[in-house]
Formats: sequence, C-alpha cells, structure tokens
Amino acid sequence: MQTYAIVRREEKLYKEVRMQHTVYEKEMENMVAGIDPARHSMQIALVSPSKEYFNKTFPVSPSTAEIMTSLIAKSTPVVVEGFATTGRLFFLELLNNGYSIGELNPNLGKHARILENEGHSDKSDARAIARAGIYFSSRLSIVSLKQNEESLAVLVKTRQRMKKELVADMNRTHSLLSETFGTFYQNLKNKIHSCRGRTFLKSFPSLNSLLENMGTPEVLETLDQEIINKLRLEKAWISKTLLAALEWEITFYLEKIEFYQNKLKDIEKQIAGLLETIDNGSLLQTVPGIGTVSAATIIAETRGLHRFRKESKFAAYCGLAPKLWQSGQMKTKNMKRKNYNRILKGTFYNIAFTAARVNKQAKEYYQKKINEGKHHRQALLCLARQYCRITYVMMKKNEAFHAINA
Repeated sequence: MQTYAIVRREEKLYKEVRMQHTVYEKEMENMVAGIDPARHSMQIALVSPSKEYFNKTFPVSPSTAEIMTSLIAKSTPVVVEGFATTGRLFFLELLNNGYSIGELNPNLGKHARILENEGHSDKSDARAIARAGIYFSSRLSIVSLKQNEESLAVLVKTRQRMKKELVADMNRTHSLLSETFGTFYQNLKNKIHSCRGRTFLKSFPSLNSLLENMGTPEVLETLDQEIINKLRLEKAWISKTLLAALEWEITFYLEKIEFYQNKLKDIEKQIAGLLETIDNGSLLQTVPGIGTVSAATIIAETRGLHRFRKESKFAAYCGLAPKLWQSGQMKTKNMKRKNYNRILKGTFYNIAFTAARVNKQAKEYYQKKINEGKHHRQALLCLARQYCRITYVMMKKNEAFHAINA
C-alpha cells in the first residue's frame, strides 16, 4: 500500500514537472528580446506574453554581443525601434552571430509605450519594444544589414549634411561681402562659385582692399575694364577696425567653403566606388536623369525593397502617392501625406526635373500633364511618381531601364 502511494506521488510529480517543462518550452517559443539603444548603453529586455525574464543595461561594445549569446537563444527574435539611428556596429555583430533582427515602426512603438506605461525610462521602453514585437510580429520588417550598403548610407548622410552646411556658409559669405563691398558686390557675386574667384576674394575681401590694389596685375587681369571703371568711382570705408573684423570672418568662411568643396569631391569618389559593389547601383544609373549621387541616395534611404510589400507602399514612403480620406457618407478624397521620406521625394523630383529636359519620353509625359491643366510642379510630381515606379520594378526584377521601358 505504501509502495503504491509512493509510485502515485512520483507519477504526479513527474506530470507536474513535465507540464512545467512544456509551459517553459512554449514560453521559449514566444520569447522576444527588445533593445533600446542609446549612445553609451543598450537596454535589453527579454519577455514572453506572460513574463519578463530580465531587463538590464549593457555597455555598447562587441563583448556585449558575445554576452547575449549566453543569455538569449539565437532563435529568439530581436526587435529594435527605428533601426539605423544608433548602434549599427552592435547590430551588425548580432547579425553575424546568427540573430534575426526585426525593425519596429516608431508609430507602433509609440502606441506600445503608451499601453505599457505613461512614464518614460530606458527599462519601460525596452519592455514596450519587446512586447510590441510579440503583438505586431507580422508587421515587423526584417533587417538585412550589409556592410557596403550601410557604409553607403553613412557617406550619403554625411554628404547631405556637408551640402547643407556649405549652402549656409555661402549665404553667410554673400551677406558679409555685401556689407564690405556695398552695392559694388553685384559685380563680384559670381566669383564665390569658382576656386579662382574665391582666391581673389580672399586676397581682396573688401572695397578698401580692392581700391588700394586697383593697379596691381592680379586685379587688372581678373576684372573686366567695365568693372574697373565702376571701381574708380567708389570711395573707401572709414570704419577700418570693424572692416578688419569683417575681412577676417570673410577669409575664414572662404577657407571653410574651399575645405568643404574638396571634401565633397572626395566623398563622391568614395560613394561611386561603393556603388559599384552593390547590384542595384549600376542598374539605377541606366535610367536617364539618375546619376551617382541620386542612385546612392535611393539605395541608402530605401534600405532594401523587402520593407515594401508592393510598389504603392514604396510610393507612399517616398511621398508620391496621396492618402485616402473617407468617413461615413462623406465623399472620398485624396489628401497630401504628412509622414514620408522627404529626402527620397526630393531625389525623385530632381530626377524628374532633369529627365524632363534630356529624355524624349519624359518630356512628352510632362507636356501631356501640362496639357491636362496641371501646373509645372504638379506635372513634375506626376513624372516623379512614374520614375518611382520604374526604379521599384528595376530593383525588384533586377532589370536595366531599357528592358523595363521596352
């Protein structure tokens, strides 16, 4: 009797252990790791639908990627919000270690944080990202990070920032030169756009310096006789202390512009070299109007066509497809999108602008839209939409422009 009771107790205990093990196996299948990256740390949360296993802060380093292999199974999905904002080297280490990384749309992440907690902390954000990975698993975009494509994205972003700063510096220099030369600067304003012209303005950054050296060979060889005749009618400024300060600032900005111009040439050579290592790089350049920089920008900003189920989704991301607005009995209408990639929209607009001048078919399509009553910008946006469709099909089918066009 006693032996029978012991056997029954062991069987019951075995069933409980087996049930717990089965529950644990199911939990393991549904586990998700959410990562909230920052500049100096990584907040990593491992959760299942019913339990949080850990939520810890780790340093941003290659060793953390190795530690993760002992804490989190490689079969566990890793979710990050707004991929490629920070921690790209860390995520590349995870991909090399065999992890699958899903990108969570920031809008979904925002809703998940509101449901999780109204407060804000790294721990609650990592937990919310992980739980959003469970609830919105079908809406995650799988990250396919390649070193050459990511390097291209870094260089394209750097070039965009440099161009923006260069335009700001040129505008500031124009303003300063207008102050030191007065109205006479209208005769010299185009010189800032050439290396020789900037050298001339660096030597003579004000009306006073130009008047003092009016008879020198450098001035006589550079300026037309008409401009020299106008210069002879001018008088020098009296406030020489303030003028000296303005001259120093002009020289500084001219040297900065020269530096940026040289660095832009270097970075464009690097972009062209990287573009040759990417399949779609040379493919996109077969389209009339798409050059090296435009092709690199499209690849860098798109980050893989696997993120877009169909062409209309890609066009919406580029801001070239209107959104639908309908409610109840209200008449359906199309509205301009607010959330889209402005860099891609600007790129396709510039492509359309160039193509409308150099490509016969693009010119005919543009004229057709003008004849339909659309104004210049609307017609170019319609053409940009067509080029968006063409590039999507080209990259999807890996075909050149002439094959698609045929």
